[in-house]
Amino acid sequence: MKKLLMVALAVPTLAMAQVNLDKVVATVAGEPVTAQEVQEQISINVAVAAQEAEANGKKLNLTEAQKNDVKQSAFNEIISNRLMLNKAKNLNIGVSDNDATQALNNIAQSQNISVEQFKQNVIKQGGEKGWAALNRDLRMDLIKNALIKHEVEDKVKVSSDEVDAFLAERKLGKNNPIPKTKGVLASDIFVAGTDKKAKDKITAAKARLDANEAFDAVARSTSENPETAQNGGKVPFIAFDNSADPAITKAIEGLADGATSSIITTKNGLHIIKVEKKTEIEFGLDEQVKNAKAALMEQKMPEAYNTWLKNLMESGQSLVVIK
Repeated sequence: MKKLLMVALAVPTLAMAQVNLDKVVATVAGEPVTAQEVQEQISINVAVAAQEAEANGKKLNLTEAQKNDVKQSAFNEIISNRLMLNKAKNLNIGVSDNDATQALNNIAQSQNISVEQFKQNVIKQGGEKGWAALNRDLRMDLIKNALIKHEVEDKVKVSSDEVDAFLAERKLGKNNPIPKTKGVLASDIFVAGTDKKAKDKITAAKARLDANEAFDAVARSTSENPETAQNGGKVPFIAFDNSADPAITKAIEGLADGATSSIITTKNGLHIIKVEKKTEIEFGLDEQVKNAKAALMEQKMPEAYNTWLKNLMESGQSLVVIK
């Protein structure tokens, strides 16, 4: 599941002035939370904020109040994660070894390396403890995703009336002719993020293309989209409507068949797109209904998730003990 909105969590403020990192600062359902865990989460949150600032051409410069907010947010995040894992345990929701192995395979594929290479890269940076921590965190994320699907996603309903209204508003659906949508068949090289590391990687890929290296070869070795990289970057139909990122549409609409775009910056990362062929397709009623349901689910999920998480936090207050 993608990143969702977080609710404000009603837990006491945690003072993080110079403390022993092994010190237990709280327990959740009897499980300890150490100062080191909180400090690690703070570091992660600050790094993410710094990347976002850099992407907007700014440098992160937190005030004391903002630093305190980051500390509190990190603590809240750990508490909510522990309550979610406790809920999953009570519901007998777990993760199989096969699921964990497949998740590792997906991560390695997204970097176009083997699982063993990925493991050695992690160990090189964080040692055996770093590899163990990654596997632990990966399993926790898989369990939380399964819990959210069970508790939230599977319970969000989209009615046929909502679908009909959604389509009618867009002049689609059973009472309207099936539209023809202009677009392209294309291939894509994608690099996540817009920080210096991402820009350097996509720039290197562009240089290889400019040196007449085959697009599919560069995509296989560079693209961070595991679903398309292995196919030489080939992507589903890109429509010239509001379904694609406006930056992508603007960059490729005027390209001829066989032409390659410059580097495209979107909110999710950087792209280079090769237009294979301009064409038109018809979205039949079944496809329209399927897309409408997906769009409506996406609209409903953040509020449903936040409501569920708020209830979980409130009901779990008795399980949280601040030291």
